[in-house]
Amino acid sequence: MSESVHRLEPLDRRPLSDRTCLVTGSSRGIGRDIAFELARCGADVVVNYRSSDEKAHEVAERIRANDETAITVGADVSDPDDVERMARKVRDELGGIDVLVNNAGITVDRKFETMSYEDWTRVMEVNLNGTFNCTKAFYEDIRDAENGRLINISSVVGQQGNYGRPTTPPRKAA
Repeated sequence: MSESVHRLEPLDRRPLSDRTCLVTGSSRGIGRDIAFELARCGADVVVNYRSSDEKAHEVAERIRANDETAITVGADVSDPDDVERMARKVRDELGGIDVLVNNAGITVDRKFETMSYEDWTRVMEVNLNGTFNCTKAFYEDIRDAENGRLINISSVVGQQGNYGRPTTPPRKAA
């Protein structure tokens, strides 16, 4: 592991001890921290990743080192077939999920003038289609769970924008 294993101090009350939670894009960043927090609350955690398999395994290892259950499943959320394969694997190993956290997302930092159609399409495929694909694949699990939850995460940049992102209006000429 690239970093030392720190205890994920469990809570006295384990509110998620009977739940399985899948976090997309949880090999690093916010998704990683969400996976740790869910495990700390007692949930079985599915660590999803697209290409960071080593980092995903480190996240799952850290969770398991704290006597919690975690599995890793590589899948590109923008690919419906890949997501269906992920759903089958999760159900085979842990049963249905109770909580889906749609966290996976990408950004392409370019001014509108230099953004290619391919860049734009890839962002939409991951950030929007990925949320749809995962929700569609796990909808029945969440619906049928006693306390099923669907959590969609997005960036504040989608509301207020940043320069160099396509959501931002062009600057006015001086």
